[in-house]
Amino acid sequence: MTSDDFSSDPVRWALLKAIEDAPHKTNLKQLSLDLGYNHAYLHQFLYRGSPRILPENARHHLAKILNIPDETLKPMPPHQARHLSRSRLHHPQEYINIFYLDHLSQQKFMGQSWSIPINLLADHVSPAMVKLIALDHSGTGHSLRPTDTSRANTEIVMIDTTDCSPLLAGEFVLDMTSSIRIRHIEQISPLDDGLYITGIDGHHYSSRLSEQQILGRVIFKGTLFHTPTGTAS
Repeated sequence: MTSDDFSSDPVRWALLKAIEDAPHKTNLKQLSLDLGYNHAYLHQFLYRGSPRILPENARHHLAKILNIPDETLKPMPPHQARHLSRSRLHHPQEYINIFYLDHLSQQKFMGQSWSIPINLLADHVSPAMVKLIALDHSGTGHSLRPTDTSRANTEIVMIDTTDCSPLLAGEFVLDMTSSIRIRHIEQISPLDDGLYITGIDGHHYSSRLSEQQILGRVIFKGTLFHTPTGTAS
């Protein structure tokens, strides 16, 4: 079983939904450790189909942690699973709520979420590991401070919080304490933690991985254009 046939396994759908609705914030890594397995156990179950079926004791413990019935994580008979899979193929409106990052500069957006089609993410990254960030485009250097941004265009950025390694160069989100910045980062060598960072103005500078707090890799960006104050509707 691979991530390509994700929709054919209702147990994995149910597990992701339970994590999303969990009364206490958690993730696949923490749940795997809570079950007594290595940190990648549930990620492999979801996206590699290994193991194909969760052991009974793991199902019981996981259901208790997530406050859901044991039966939710019990595999369906094959004919029922096939029927559910066909039903989902004709109902693509399966969505998951992605929430904003818990950060000082995101206070204005806390408690809000976007409903993202789950198929948009399922083959690439666990939805439980994705966060949204709102960035001000009013000339503050791709950052958003907790001030009135009603006159600025806002960039909505989606990040994969499990990917904080710039060995594969790309755009990452940096925590600058009072603000959040997007920077292109490349780790010079796997043998040391030297970084080559490019700002939005094209300026390059060097740093070290140990000196930066990387929140995740950027996987999607979109811009919200606000109507200027005083403009007639």
